[in-house]
Amino acid sequence: MIAPVEQPHQSKVDIQLAEIGQTANRLILRGRLDSTGAGLLDQTLPAAVVETDRDIVADLSAVCFVGSRGIRLLISLARGLQKKGLRFVIYGLQPPVHDVFESVSLSELIPVTTTEAEALSLLAE
Repeated sequence: MIAPVEQPHQSKVDIQLAEIGQTANRLILRGRLDSTGAGLLDQTLPAAVVETDRDIVADLSAVCFVGSRGIRLLISLARGLQKKGLRFVIYGLQPPVHDVFESVSLSELIPVTTTEAEALSLLAE
């Protein structure tokens, strides 16, 4: 598990990384993936995720905002995993976050599902 990252007077971002099954990890993100939150994660998260050598299903159900830096972070994670022949699937988007994904066509680069079961099903294909 990766500990919460917090800056005084800024939004808090919580992250957890845990094994699920034999070939995948669940990444849980909570908070705001704005310039501050994503900036803090930028320093540690990509390496921690890619170094696991496992596919990732990311639960974003507790993410209430994604800005341009958060989008860049998610794309970086997906590309890092793809370079190693691994996959990245996101699930559980709140409506405002889903709208952002749609407006920038992020779901064309990173598969997005509603539930974890659907995400794991995509990995099984």
